[in-house]
Amino acid sequence: MNTVLAPPPVDLARRFAPYADLREETKAFADVQDPRFRRKIQYAISPKGRAGLCNIDAPHSFEVTFLESMPSKGPVLHYHNYPEIFIAMQGQYSIVWGNHGEHRVVLEPLDIFSVPPYLMRQVVNTGDCPGISMVLLDDEDPINNIWILQRELDRERAEGKVDPRRKGAIGREMSEFQIARQVAKFADLPENRGVFPGDEAAGDPGAVYYAIKPGAHGGTAAITSHHRFALAYHHTAPGRGSAVRSTDKTTVLIGMRGRYEVKMGPGLAQRVELGVRDTLSIPPGMPHQATAIDGGGSLIMAIFDLVY
Repeated sequence: MNTVLAPPPVDLARRFAPYADLREETKAFADVQDPRFRRKIQYAISPKGRAGLCNIDAPHSFEVTFLESMPSKGPVLHYHNYPEIFIAMQGQYSIVWGNHGEHRVVLEPLDIFSVPPYLMRQVVNTGDCPGISMVLLDDEDPINNIWILQRELDRERAEGKVDPRRKGAIGREMSEFQIARQVAKFADLPENRGVFPGDEAAGDPGAVYYAIKPGAHGGTAAITSHHRFALAYHHTAPGRGSAVRSTDKTTVLIGMRGRYEVKMGPGLAQRVELGVRDTLSIPPGMPHQATAIDGGGSLIMAIFDLVY
């Protein structure tokens, strides 16, 4: 007789990060506390805490970071050797790019820009109020691979800011046509229906909008370049819920609008309420179902890890 083992309950201490409980990482970067470049960095997900203070330290192939900044504030031009994905959450952000900061992509709330490796970039709050953006770091070693312009490195060292992780370099050249393929404007995202079998039967008539879909991961998306995850928005009508699903990789859910009740585990007995910017990491093999519980339509982001 075969014994079927039910998955254990989700360890919420390592898998749930309410936005209100996130802690600021004041040592994330050399210039993060400098009044000229001041921004607040808070990690929701950082495997083994490799990037700094975080709420979720379980294995993932990426970091989830929230950045808060005042108008005109942002870091110096820099690049990484991995994709860095910016998502505007509140207010307007501009991603300035190019070795001279001569180009920019303007992001309104829910717009996404996946900045390619080796491209100089700078995220700046260009709105007229405090802003919030989410940043996904698509790498196993996100904090030790930072290159800035040599003149900025010289300035930092002259000011006594010595950070061995930061190196001087010139970034790659890219055309605006190439960059356009890395931008997903929320209003222009293609609608996907029938992506998740069983949703209609479960009473969820909502639409799925893939922003990032590397390779052949299901659905039509705006950004199809290489990433170690897929990312989609899911719009849900009030009181409606998805089908119960379980995948062989980790699924991360982040509230965008409204509130959700997420049921998990054997018999869906474990429940979590997910608000705006709250982050929940659901481990592989865990049955789960998300239901919109607000009176208005709700929106959730799902990040499907393709590694863990």
